Amino acid sequence: MRTINGIGRALRAASLSATGCVRISRRDLSGVLYQVNATVDGRLCRVQIMGPAAAVIERFSHHVDSVRARRAAGFLPYPHNHVLFVPTTPQPIVRRKPVRLLTLSAGAATEIMYRMDFATFLFRDAETGVDAVVYRVGDQQVGLMRRSHVSTAGTASRRIVVDSGVAETIPEPAAADRLCRHGLPSLFFVDPATARGRLLYRRFDGHLSLLEACDRT
Repeated sequence: MRTINGIGRALRAASLSATGCVRISRRDLSGVLYQVNATVDGRLCRVQIMGPAAAVIERFSHHVDSVRARRAAGFLPYPHNHVLFVPTTPQPIVRRKPVRLLTLSAGAATEIMYRMDFATFLFRDAETGVDAVVYRVGDQQVGLMRRSHVSTAGTASRRIVVDSGVAETIPEPAAADRLCRHGLPSLFFVDPATARGRLLYRRFDGHLSLLEACDRT
């Protein structure tokens, strides 16, 4: 109730409406997983964090201010939880989601990633036409990795760094094994059967989810 009241105060201060949900972690971890969705000046945003009630209230209030001001530099670092970085035995993929990718510039994809409080975001790169991801590098810098090498004029900037590598074409079991064995929070790879990009990521409960790029959903 404290969390709901705190979020309500933040929304009333900004004259916004939102829906929120609270989930309990499925693993033997202390803490509650919070996810709050809101519409800020006509744009959907959200925060997701595992921790005490005070942490989600503070993060949500700061997030709303940053979205309204359109200040990418104002967003708080992604709230990495230690479970995302612990090497483990291969974990099951408990959720699969086919997604029709948005065609965006790297800058627009970055804006969505920050606004939705993601650590990485899968999209179709408008400059090259290939599947790609943007991902957080430290607090304020963003990396860009594409499905394949394509010669471009100049995506790189002070804020967006183009990864010199490309997504590796590997089967799904190998991707899951690599992510878990190396303690990675996510892995962008190419499906050998479809030649489309896939984003495998670790959930806060330690299991895996998979986003599958496709032309129809």
